[in-house]
Amino acid sequence: MCEGYAKTQLLSGVTTIRTVGGIADIDTRLRGRIAAGKCDGPRILAADMAVSVPGGHMAGSLAYEATSAAQAAEDVRKIAQGKPDLIKLMITGGVLD
Repeated sequence: MCEGYAKTQLLSGVTTIRTVGGIADIDTRLRGRIAAGKCDGPRILAADMAVSVPGGHMAGSLAYEATSAAQAAEDVRKIAQGKPDLIKLMITGGVLD
């Protein structure tokens, strides 16, 4: 999500957006800028990067690819540092795969 799109959504009447997977920590950073009054936009419930498995949806691109439970836990800890509102798990294949 970008600042321009967030403002467009707000001006069109959207008051809350939930992201369910994104690039790095872009969504939580934008959420923080909106909350601090540095830019205009709706309330954002942000997920940032997701966690997947080998062969899972977006594995290795928009999702960390965990090859074990320990790796998945480490990926969740890494994502949690950005204080997302939720962490998306993409365990099965998706429409785009």
